[in-house]
Amino acid sequence: MSAIQTTSDNIMPAGESGTAYSHSPHNASETRHFDHPHKVMLGLYIGAFLGMLSETSMNIALPDLMDEFSVSSGTAQWMVVGYMLAIGVVLPCVGFMLKWIKAKTLVLFALTCFLVGALVCTVATGFPVLLAGRIVQGISTGIVLPTMYAAIMRVFPPHKIGAANGVAGLVIMFAPVIGPTLAGALIGALSWRAIFALFAVVAVIALACTAAFFVTPIERTRPAVDMLSIVASALGFGCLVAGVSLISDMGFSVAVVGLLVIGVVVLALYAYRQLHIADPLLDLRALGIAAFRTRPSWSAARLPALWRSCIWCRRNCSADWA
Repeated sequence: MSAIQTTSDNIMPAGESGTAYSHSPHNASETRHFDHPHKVMLGLYIGAFLGMLSETSMNIALPDLMDEFSVSSGTAQWMVVGYMLAIGVVLPCVGFMLKWIKAKTLVLFALTCFLVGALVCTVATGFPVLLAGRIVQGISTGIVLPTMYAAIMRVFPPHKIGAANGVAGLVIMFAPVIGPTLAGALIGALSWRAIFALFAVVAVIALACTAAFFVTPIERTRPAVDMLSIVASALGFGCLVAGVSLISDMGFSVAVVGLLVIGVVVLALYAYRQLHIADPLLDLRALGIAAFRTRPSWSAARLPALWRSCIWCRRNCSADWA
């Protein structure tokens, strides 16, 4: 039994991915039914888990990186800031990328980038090389996370999308729980390089699962490219993420406040442009639908509290064990 079946009156030969295409006389659009949707999504699940694991593991390794490369804490902090900055710049553009590039090709490219970045970090002999590899990993995570949720909406039938989003959320939130502990164990037993070596191994597994099971369920429409929106997105989200990330190290200094102000102003202009062009880079008009707006707002409100509770539990448990 193949992972994908097609229900239709007329069935055409399977394509290169093993997907059968259907053409109904009443509906010319392509209809697919996935017998094992979680199997199709396995590579993306592992990739998303890897991205969040990488994000939450790095704080534990910063002291060792400072000793290894003789850098200050502020410089070492760029291993976290650079990663988040890469995610913040790439993530808003992924929806547009999926309209131009096959989803499977894009995911394979992203996971390959993560593998290359992890290998570069594993063998890095200088901090600039290490940071470059880290930024490449951030680009990968910025592509994989939104692609996973976009694929869920098309791979699963409507009545199972809620449960699938729950599985995706569980995968993402499980990584911060084990990330610091796993990183600490690897550093204690081997070295900080073992963390990136582990990332490389997991990336290979994600690549294999994606190549074997994932398909391209997202239609490519190839809309017009608005370069001004791309530049505004990169500048606005980049400044905002950098400003927020640097608050813990620099406080509300002039540089941090400047980044935040630039980010907010540019994003306001970006949002205005997205609402007034025919082919927006990020379609904000969806937020005008109450049913769509409520869930993202609730998720955005509860995520910081959930994240903070994980940190609080880890710190208190560590103190008790000590």
